Amino acid sequence: VLELCKLADIVFLATHGGVGEDGRLQAVLEFEKILYTGNGFFSTAMSMNKSISKKVVASNSLKVAREYDKETALKNFPVIIKPNDSGSSVDIKIIKKESEFRKINQKDYLVEEFVKGREFSVGVLGKLVLPPIEIKIGEGIYDFDRKYVPNAIEEICPANISKSLSDRLMDVAREVHQKLEFEVYSRSDFIVNDNEEIYFIEAN
Repeated sequence: VLELCKLADIVFLATHGGVGEDGRLQAVLEFEKILYTGNGFFSTAMSMNKSISKKVVASNSLKVAREYDKETALKNFPVIIKPNDSGSSVDIKIIKKESEFRKINQKDYLVEEFVKGREFSVGVLGKLVLPPIEIKIGEGIYDFDRKYVPNAIEEICPANISKSLSDRLMDVAREVHQKLEFEVYSRSDFIVNDNEEIYFIEAN
Protein backbone atom coordinates (compact mmCIF):
# COMPACT_ATOMS: atom_id res chain seq x y z
CA VAL A 1 0.00 0.00 0.00
CA LEU A 2 2.80 2.42 0.86
CA GLU A 3 4.50 1.77 -2.48
CA LEU A 4 1.25 2.62 -4.25
CA CYS A 5 0.87 5.77 -2.14
CA LYS A 6 4.35 6.90 -3.14
CA LEU A 7 3.19 6.96 -6.77
CA ALA A 8 0.45 9.48 -6.01
CA ASP A 9 0.78 13.25 -5.94
CA ILE A 10 -1.23 13.26 -2.72
CA VAL A 11 -3.10 10.62 -0.72
CA PHE A 12 -6.74 11.34 0.14
CA LEU A 13 -7.37 9.93 3.61
CA ALA A 14 -10.85 8.55 4.19
CA THR A 15 -9.94 6.13 6.96
CA HIS A 16 -12.19 5.72 9.98
CA GLY A 17 -11.13 4.66 13.44
CA GLY A 18 -8.11 2.79 14.73
CA VAL A 19 -4.76 3.33 13.01
CA GLY A 20 -6.35 5.69 10.50
CA GLU A 21 -7.68 8.08 13.11
CA ASP A 22 -5.23 8.01 16.01
CA GLY A 23 -2.22 9.56 14.28
CA ARG A 24 -0.29 6.38 13.46
CA LEU A 25 -1.15 6.33 9.75
CA GLN A 26 -0.35 10.03 9.45
CA ALA A 27 2.99 9.48 11.18
CA VAL A 28 3.92 6.67 8.77
CA LEU A 29 3.01 8.80 5.75
CA GLU A 30 5.06 11.71 7.05
CA PHE A 31 8.03 9.43 7.73
CA GLU A 32 7.79 8.14 4.15
CA LYS A 33 7.46 11.76 2.88
CA ILE A 34 4.07 11.02 1.31
CA LEU A 35 1.72 14.01 1.06
CA TYR A 36 -1.78 13.42 2.46
CA THR A 37 -4.98 15.30 3.18
CA GLY A 38 -6.24 16.23 6.62
CA ASN A 39 -4.61 16.92 9.95
CA GLY A 40 -1.12 15.88 11.03
CA PHE A 41 -0.23 13.03 13.36
CA PHE A 42 0.19 15.13 16.52
CA SER A 43 -3.24 16.81 16.54
CA THR A 44 -4.90 13.59 15.41
CA ALA A 45 -3.31 11.54 18.18
CA MET A 46 -4.06 14.17 20.83
CA SER A 47 -7.72 14.43 19.87
CA MET A 48 -8.24 10.66 19.89
CA ASN A 49 -7.18 10.48 23.53
CA LYS A 50 -10.28 11.83 25.28
CA SER A 51 -8.65 12.39 28.67
CA ILE A 52 -5.74 14.36 27.21
CA SER A 53 -7.87 16.42 24.83
CA LYS A 54 -10.22 17.41 27.67
CA LYS A 55 -7.30 18.62 29.78
CA VAL A 56 -5.90 20.63 26.85
CA VAL A 57 -9.11 22.45 25.97
CA ALA A 58 -10.58 23.04 29.45
CA SER A 59 -10.85 26.75 30.20
CA ASN A 60 -13.06 29.36 31.87
CA SER A 61 -15.24 29.47 28.77
CA LEU A 62 -15.42 25.73 28.22
CA LYS A 63 -16.40 23.08 30.75
CA VAL A 64 -15.58 19.39 30.57
CA ALA A 65 -17.19 16.45 32.35
CA ARG A 66 -15.37 15.51 35.53
CA GLU A 67 -13.42 12.27 35.46
CA TYR A 68 -13.96 9.86 38.32
CA ASP A 69 -11.79 7.22 39.88
CA LYS A 70 -13.46 4.01 41.04
CA GLU A 71 -14.32 5.18 44.56
CA THR A 72 -15.68 8.56 43.44
CA ALA A 73 -17.76 6.97 40.69
CA LEU A 74 -19.51 4.73 43.23
CA LYS A 75 -20.84 7.84 44.95
CA ASN A 76 -22.01 9.63 41.82
CA PHE A 77 -24.29 7.38 39.78
CA PRO A 78 -25.29 7.66 37.03
CA VAL A 79 -21.91 7.89 35.30
CA ILE A 80 -20.79 7.59 31.69
CA ILE A 81 -18.14 5.06 30.73
CA LYS A 82 -16.33 5.02 27.39
CA PRO A 83 -13.04 3.78 25.92
CA ASN A 84 -10.46 6.54 26.24
CA ASP A 85 -9.08 6.11 22.73
CA SER A 86 -11.93 5.01 20.46
CA GLY A 87 -14.26 6.97 18.22
CA SER A 88 -17.76 6.41 16.85
CA SER A 89 -19.24 6.19 20.36
CA VAL A 90 -18.05 2.58 20.59
CA ASP A 91 -18.91 0.95 23.95
CA ILE A 92 -20.23 4.16 25.53
CA LYS A 93 -22.68 3.35 28.33
CA ILE A 94 -24.62 4.96 31.15
CA ILE A 95 -23.98 3.07 34.38
CA LYS A 96 -26.69 3.58 36.99
CA LYS A 97 -25.83 1.15 39.76
CA GLU A 98 -22.88 -0.46 41.51
CA SER A 99 -23.51 -4.00 40.23
CA GLU A 100 -23.21 -2.78 36.61
CA PHE A 101 -20.13 -0.72 37.39
CA ARG A 102 -18.22 -3.59 39.01
CA LYS A 103 -18.52 -5.63 35.80
CA ILE A 104 -16.45 -3.06 33.92
CA ASN A 105 -12.65 -3.12 33.76
CA GLN A 106 -12.10 0.56 34.59
CA LYS A 107 -8.47 0.42 33.43
CA ASP A 108 -9.68 0.37 29.84
CA TYR A 109 -12.40 2.99 30.27
CA LEU A 110 -12.80 6.66 31.02
CA VAL A 111 -15.38 7.20 33.76
CA GLU A 112 -17.10 10.60 33.71
CA GLU A 113 -19.93 12.44 35.37
CA PHE A 114 -23.19 12.17 33.47
CA VAL A 115 -24.01 15.57 31.98
CA LYS A 116 -27.64 15.79 30.94
CA GLY A 117 -28.54 18.13 28.10
CA ARG A 118 -28.86 18.71 24.37
CA GLU A 119 -26.13 17.40 22.07
CA PHE A 120 -24.46 19.51 19.40
CA SER A 121 -21.70 19.04 16.87
CA VAL A 122 -19.75 21.90 15.27
CA GLY A 123 -17.39 21.62 12.31
CA VAL A 124 -14.42 23.81 11.48
CA LEU A 125 -12.86 24.02 8.01
CA GLY A 126 -9.65 26.01 8.17
CA LYS A 127 -10.74 29.36 9.61
CA LEU A 128 -14.41 28.80 8.75
CA VAL A 129 -16.64 27.65 11.63
CA LEU A 130 -19.80 25.93 10.43
CA PRO A 131 -23.27 26.29 12.00
CA PRO A 132 -24.00 24.00 14.97
CA ILE A 133 -25.89 20.75 14.30
CA GLU A 134 -28.22 19.50 17.02
CA ILE A 135 -28.35 15.73 17.41
CA LYS A 136 -31.70 14.54 18.74
CA ILE A 137 -31.71 10.99 20.04
CA GLY A 138 -34.92 10.62 22.03
CA GLU A 139 -34.30 8.30 24.97
CA GLY A 140 -30.85 7.09 26.00
CA ILE A 141 -27.49 8.32 24.70
CA TYR A 142 -25.78 8.84 21.36
CA ASP A 143 -24.06 5.47 21.17
CA PHE A 144 -22.65 3.38 18.32
CA ASP A 145 -25.99 1.78 17.43
CA ARG A 146 -27.86 5.07 17.21
CA LYS A 147 -25.05 6.63 15.20
CA TYR A 148 -25.15 4.02 12.43
CA VAL A 149 -28.70 2.66 12.41
CA PRO A 150 -30.89 4.52 9.86
CA ASN A 151 -33.48 6.91 11.32
CA ALA A 152 -32.33 6.32 14.92
CA ILE A 153 -31.39 9.98 15.37
CA GLU A 154 -32.36 13.35 13.95
CA GLU A 155 -29.68 15.85 12.93
CA ILE A 156 -30.91 19.44 12.68
CA CYS A 157 -28.85 22.11 10.93
CA PRO A 158 -28.96 24.94 11.57
CA ALA A 159 -29.89 24.04 15.14
CA ASN A 160 -33.06 25.58 16.55
CA ILE A 161 -31.29 27.67 19.20
CA SER A 162 -30.75 31.34 19.97
CA LYS A 163 -28.14 33.29 18.04
CA SER A 164 -26.32 33.84 21.31
CA LEU A 165 -25.96 30.11 22.02
CA SER A 166 -25.10 29.40 18.39
CA ASP A 167 -22.35 32.01 18.48
CA ARG A 168 -20.97 30.60 21.75
CA LEU A 169 -20.90 27.06 20.36
CA MET A 170 -19.06 28.29 17.28
CA ASP A 171 -16.60 30.23 19.43
CA VAL A 172 -15.76 27.22 21.61
CA ALA A 173 -15.46 24.97 18.53
CA ARG A 174 -12.90 27.43 17.16
CA GLU A 175 -11.14 27.41 20.54
CA VAL A 176 -11.00 23.59 20.57
CA HIS A 177 -9.71 23.54 16.98
CA GLN A 178 -6.91 25.93 17.88
CA LYS A 179 -5.95 24.37 21.22
CA LEU A 180 -5.71 20.88 19.75
CA GLU A 181 -3.65 22.38 16.91
CA PHE A 182 -5.76 21.00 14.07
CA GLU A 183 -4.19 22.10 10.82
CA VAL A 184 -7.10 21.53 8.42
CA TYR A 185 -10.50 20.55 9.80
CA SER A 186 -12.25 19.25 12.88
CA ARG A 187 -15.63 18.45 14.36
CA SER A 188 -16.25 18.93 18.06
CA ASP A 189 -19.08 17.48 20.11
CA PHE A 190 -20.74 19.32 23.00
CA ILE A 191 -23.54 18.94 25.52
CA VAL A 192 -25.48 22.03 26.59
CA ASN A 193 -27.30 21.72 29.92
CA ASP A 194 -30.50 23.48 31.01
CA ASN A 195 -28.48 26.51 32.15
CA GLU A 196 -26.92 26.75 28.66
CA GLU A 197 -23.52 25.80 30.03
CA ILE A 198 -21.42 24.20 27.28
CA TYR A 199 -19.53 20.97 28.00
CA PHE A 200 -16.87 19.70 25.60
CA ILE A 201 -17.20 15.95 24.93
CA GLU A 202 -14.60 15.14 22.29
CA ALA A 203 -13.06 16.30 19.02
CA ASN A 204 -12.87 14.41 15.77
